[in-house]
Formats: sequence, structure tokens, C-alpha cells
Amino acid sequence: MPNEPAGPAAEHRDYGIFVASGPGIKKDELVFGASLLDITPTLLTLFGLPVGRDMDGRPLLSIYEAAPTTDYFDSWDAVPGDDGCHPPDTQIDPVDAQEAIRQLVDLGYIDEPSEDAAEAIAETTRELQYNLARSCVDGGQVAHAAAIFEELWETFPDESRFGVHLLQTYLQRKMPIEARATLTKLRTRKREAMEHATEKATTQLAEWRETFPAPADAPANAEGIDWEKLDERAKRRFSKLKRTGGINLHTLAYLEGSVLALEGRHEEAVHTLALAEKVQTNNRPSLLLKQADVFLRTRDWPRAEAAFRAVVDLDPLNAQAHFGLARVAFHERDWEQTAAEARTTISQHFNYGPAHHLLGLALWKLGRTDDAFASLSKAIEVNPIFPLGHRSLARFHRLVRHDLSASRRHQHLAREARQVTPGINSPLSGAVHPEEIRDRFRSSQGDDTWTPSKAPHPLPPRAETVVVVTGLPRSGTSMMMQMLAAGGVPAFADDHRPADKSNERGYLEHTLARRLAVESSWVTQARGQAVKVVAQLVPHLPRQEKYRVVMMHRPLGEIVASQKKMLSRLGKDGGRITDEALAETFARQVSQVRSMLGHLRKEGIVDVLDVKYHDVLESPATIADRLATFLGAGFDAAKAAGAVEPSLRHERA
Repeated sequence: MPNEPAGPAAEHRDYGIFVASGPGIKKDELVFGASLLDITPTLLTLFGLPVGRDMDGRPLLSIYEAAPTTDYFDSWDAVPGDDGCHPPDTQIDPVDAQEAIRQLVDLGYIDEPSEDAAEAIAETTRELQYNLARSCVDGGQVAHAAAIFEELWETFPDESRFGVHLLQTYLQRKMPIEARATLTKLRTRKREAMEHATEKATTQLAEWRETFPAPADAPANAEGIDWEKLDERAKRRFSKLKRTGGINLHTLAYLEGSVLALEGRHEEAVHTLALAEKVQTNNRPSLLLKQADVFLRTRDWPRAEAAFRAVVDLDPLNAQAHFGLARVAFHERDWEQTAAEARTTISQHFNYGPAHHLLGLALWKLGRTDDAFASLSKAIEVNPIFPLGHRSLARFHRLVRHDLSASRRHQHLAREARQVTPGINSPLSGAVHPEEIRDRFRSSQGDDTWTPSKAPHPLPPRAETVVVVTGLPRSGTSMMMQMLAAGGVPAFADDHRPADKSNERGYLEHTLARRLAVESSWVTQARGQAVKVVAQLVPHLPRQEKYRVVMMHRPLGEIVASQKKMLSRLGKDGGRITDEALAETFARQVSQVRSMLGHLRKEGIVDVLDVKYHDVLESPATIADRLATFLGAGFDAAKAAGAVEPSLRHERA
């Protein structure tokens, strides 16, 4: 058990049970990938309430017969009202509270509070910060956790656990220089702490020998002390002092071996990790997994397999070990075994995209292409921001389905995914909920096999509706207007904004559309025509009309870059806001507009076609055919496709 106040938590099981029942909840269905953090967001959606962006969990929408729309806002902490705290007249009696603390101390869940109140407060704050850092690691915020561990270790240099956890964050982030420096400091501070603790222990024993001398018949290991006369608090403190004065050579060997492996010194790592093999049983899975990882790096498949199987013998539900066995089997070209171990991993950790991905590759090798496609698709469904998954789907579309358009799309998504990793590289990670990033990424993927969706309430013919082209500025709305005009949908536009270097074929805009927020009566004039409306003004469209909305999507980085270049040409500064903050604002606005359009579609007011900017450039004929299906008879798809000018694509993120 770890030598820390919350040590007993290490013995808690990783798996639990989730059950939901009630109106609108699916019956006799399995829910995959649920965690304790998902309960509150799920309850909020059950009551139609928004999820806080500061919540780590996600709503479990798969439990619903008809999944509700999920709304987000910054934090419930800022909402006034009754937050559930106890009023003064229901607070717990302090004597009872003290006894409850004693219960936890005796159970070993917390250390005994110091007699010095200030020291007790400092210790409590320390443990709260420590637990926060551990939670940050679990939540993927490793850099934030490292900063907390580093501050704790500077404040409490004798607490080696803070240094160990700091070292592990560097190992996790693959930072060998920092890891080596931290391990060196850990050795130095541990040696100093040992010397200090040994000195204190020697002094304490001398005092007790004088104060509580051992009786004549005391055993030899009593060290001349009558231990029966010492209270439990003194014994616990001395026991902690002895632990601080000792050193776990097996743990140090494990840490040294881990750093050597990160440095690429694999042979030395194998030798050093072997010195840790007498580590405590509860730590053996971690040691074996580290050894197996080194064997994988050196392509020593038999020894890697042996290490992974040893983990499974100790812990049959260890998902990492089963995934490791799947990787070994894949390298040994045993496709059946790969699939079997990957399925076992998925049964224990459903939302682990690499396991679905490896299963898909194995099924592909076995010639089961339909099942392979389902698994490869599931890999990017559970983890849309998965570059390797998109690359494999790109190969699958090219080699199996001979769909070059879909192949190019996933190649682009693989490049995009490398730039959108929540908590690490994404500029949006601090401003939106992780599921919002994932949802936007999912929506940007498009369908691999597009089929027109049937509107809940069919709209009247195009001549009686308004075709609205919308999106953020520089998302391709002008290009779409040109396609529609060429295909036979007249543009509702005037000459207030002529073509220029930023848009050499014209903007096709109308002055009235810019004033939609204050004046909307003109919209009836646009029936049977296409009008460009910037996304932020779409909520002001009058509800008495019917609309066919074409919404353009383009990576935010490219949009911001294009807008900056356009502002430079115009000699203007634009908003006084960083690119990251601007992208965050745009992302929220588009998300809100798209959600609103979804509601209006259910009411029969609009139908919506989402179009990706890069899809138009890469396959204009495909998009033109979708437009023809969406808009109805009388649209010339061939002429619309011919209106696309790829050379107009100036800016890339």
C-alpha cells in the first residue's frame, strides 16, 4: 500500500456498474465506456439542462431511445441559487466530526492531524493539491499536474512521492532530459531525507529508552523500550519516520529503467528493470508492463508476450496487457489472436480507439472487409481525434472501396487531428468541453457514404423557399453562391461589394442581408433565390418563411488566417483578440447556430445541408450532386461543379 494518507484507495477496483431505468431510457441495452465522472452530465441532460464546460465527464447519450441535444455553458458554479450546502442549523456537531476523522485515521485513509492547527491546515491543503494533481493526470491534463507536483515537492522536499509523480509526468510526456534531471534530484533529496529521518529516529529512541525503559524480560527486538507504554499516535509517527529513513531499491530500479527506456538505452533498461523484479506484488503489473514495452521497442516478441501474459496471470482484467498481447500477435501475423485480444481489450475499455483500430486491421488481414470497416470506423467514432485511425481509413477507402474522395478526406482529417489534441495542443481545450471539440470534429468528418436524410416535415418546392448559404466569413460561402448561381439558383445580391483581390469572382452578397438583425421583412423577396447570410445572423431569419440552408465548414485555423490576410489587404486591424480566442468564439457561435438549425428542422422550418470547404475543392462534382438532391428538380449539377475554381484557395492553417 502506498505510503501516503490516501494509500488504501490503491486497493479500490477499477470497474463498477452503471444502471439507468425510466421513461425514454433504452431497455436491456449495454452502455460502454461509462465512468463515475459521466453521471452528473448525464443527469443534466435527463432534465434538459446544459452541461458545464468545467465538468470532466460526458453525457451518456447512448442510454436514450432518442438522444437529446446537448447544450453547454461555462460553469454551474456561477449560477446563483441553492447549491445544496448545509444551512447553519444543520451543520454537523464538531465533536461528531472529530470522531469521524478518528474513524478514518484508524482505518488508514488519512494521516492523523497534527496537534499544531497551522500544520494541520498545511497538511490538509497539501493533500488536496496532491489529489488534484492525481485527478489532472487521470483527466489528461498532465502538464497542469506536473506544475502542481513540482510546487508540492519544492515545499515538501522530504515527500519523495511528489518527486516520483513529477518524474512520471515527464515519462508520460516523453521528456527524457527533464526525466533524467528529476530522477537525479529525487536520489539526492531521498538521501538527505533518509539522513534527517535516521537522525530524528535515533534521537527519539534514546529519549524513549530513558523515559520508558524496557522490563528485564523484554524481547531482544524491543531496543530497550517498553513499547506498551507508548500511545498509538507516537507509534504511528515513529513508524512513518522509519519508512522515510528507508529506501525502496526496487522502486528506484524501476524508475531508473523507465528513464533509460525513454532515453532509448534499451539494453541497459532491460538489465536495470530486472533488478526491480522483487518489487511488491501490487506493483508487479506496472513493472511487467514497462518491461514488455521495452521488449516491444526492441522487437523481442517472445519476451514481450511472456511479460504481458505474466500481467494477465496477476490481473486478468488488465486492458493494457491484453492490448499488448494483441500488438505482439499482430507483429507475428497471427490475425485471429490479434482480433481475440483486441476484443478482450474492448470489453474492458470500450472507448479505447487503438483497440478498435487494431481489431479492424486484423479483420482486414483476414479478408472480413465489412467487419474491418466497422471496427476502423468505430475507432474514430470513440476517438475522432485519432490520426492513425484516419490514415488507416484513408488506405482502406483507396485499396478496398476505391473511393479516392473519401481517402483524401481521411488523409486531411489525419493531418487536422494532429493539431487538435484536447489538453495538449488544442487552443480550444481550455474554453470548451472536450465533447464539444470531439462533436465538432465528428461533424467535420462528413459521412463516408453520403445519403440524403429525409426531413421530418417536407418543405415546399424551391421556388417557395429561401435558399440560405451560411457559415463563418472566409469559409467558402462565396464559392457556394457561385455554384448555386451556375446551377440555376438566382443569387439575391446587389453590387454593393464588387470583386477584389480577396475574392476575384465576387462576393454575391446583398446589403439587406447585412442588416438582418434589425430588419428582416425583405426576406420574402428572396424566395426562389439564394442569399448569403453570415452564420451569426442566421438566428434572426423570420420563422414564417421556409428555408433550405447550405452551411459551409472550414478548419478554424484556416478561417482565421484568411480573415487576417483579408484585413491586411483592407488596411484594417480587426478585433483586438488573439487568434486562439477568436477561434474559440467562432467555434461557440457556429455550435449554437447549428444546434438552433437542428431544432428548426424538427419544426419543419428549415432543411440543412452541411458542406466542407475542402470537399468542394477536392470533389466538386460529388458536392454538386448532393446539392441537386437537396435542392430538387431544375438544378444543373454539372454547371455547378464547373463553377469551382480551386486556385481561389489561398490560405491554409
